[in-house]
Amino acid sequence: MFVTFPVETGDRRRYPRSEVRLPGGLNFGRTAPQRSCTIKNISRGGARLHVGLLIGLPDRFGLLISPVKTVHRECQLVWSSEFEVGIKFV
Repeated sequence: MFVTFPVETGDRRRYPRSEVRLPGGLNFGRTAPQRSCTIKNISRGGARLHVGLLIGLPDRFGLLISPVKTVHRECQLVWSSEFEVGIKFV
């Protein structure tokens, strides 16, 4: 006898994401210069960012969202790949 379990195929994110291509900035405080990034998708809870270079990226940083109006959000790194990161807003 075989026991089967349902396979999750849906998106497990808490908030739906909107695909965007917005300029942004990574803010590390007063001691380090800001780096530019591209916001690829965004939701109430987080975002996917194209950051280019991952070297020197801390676990927590600020994200400046442009161009409509500059919004600053504190972020925590959730995952990273070669040139992109997933962050959650804290």
